[in-house]
Amino acid sequence: MCIRDRFSSQTYVAVEPTGLDPCDLLMQRGPEAVRELVARRIPLYRYVMENTVSQFDLDRADGRVAAIRAAAPLVTSIRDQSLVDGYLRELSQVVGTDVDLVRREVSHTRRQHRSEPQLTIVPPPEPQQGSGIPWPDPADVSLSAERGFLKLALQHPDLFNEEWDQVEVCLLYTS
Repeated sequence: MCIRDRFSSQTYVAVEPTGLDPCDLLMQRGPEAVRELVARRIPLYRYVMENTVSQFDLDRADGRVAAIRAAAPLVTSIRDQSLVDGYLRELSQVVGTDVDLVRREVSHTRRQHRSEPQLTIVPPPEPQQGSGIPWPDPADVSLSAERGFLKLALQHPDLFNEEWDQVEVCLLYTS
């Protein structure tokens, strides 16, 4: 199964102009600022397209063609065909060129990618016998306290003082 066939929802991006993450924005400016940030969201496709195109000199013909070619795989990855024409027009506007040129380049990219193998999801390899430390079953509920502690320590290291650095690792397994 192709990776992109596993995802079907529309994804959006909301970038805060000063670079604050949503948590800091909430703490510093309150919930209304977060609501405004979310209201300014844009589709992920548009965000990636604009960032891709911004890497090229659009004042030059070769820069515009290179920008179209760089963004073409993004347009070909759109599964909802009713959106493709809109993104073709958007790409032509962002680049500042004719929509027919964009359409030709995207079609060329689509033909090229049809002949290439698609990414597929490959299950992870089975662990080799005798490969060192035996790993516990991730579904084992008796390890939930340790798992929770590790999550907390990784996500909020500021909660732990220097004394925690003295804790030694010891692996205890029951057989």
